[in-house]
Amino acid sequence: MLSQKDINTAQIAHQLGFRAFFFVTTKTFTEEAMKLVQSYQQELANEKDMEHPYTIFILDKRTLFEGEPLPNGIPQ
Repeated sequence: MLSQKDINTAQIAHQLGFRAFFFVTTKTFTEEAMKLVQSYQQELANEKDMEHPYTIFILDKRTLFEGEPLPNGIPQ
């Protein structure tokens, strides 16, 4: 289960200069958790910081175990 503390951790990673942050579960995230992540993703999109791009990725059982492709843009 994700909560605001997890979003806070992602915000700290952004402040430290990380390029990406992954929320990962072997199951699926609740609708409430997804809304938290989507809200933060929208906040990042509104910043439009091209000098320091930062992306949030969500990996769950579909991508980890069921063959769904990984999201585009995962840094190599």
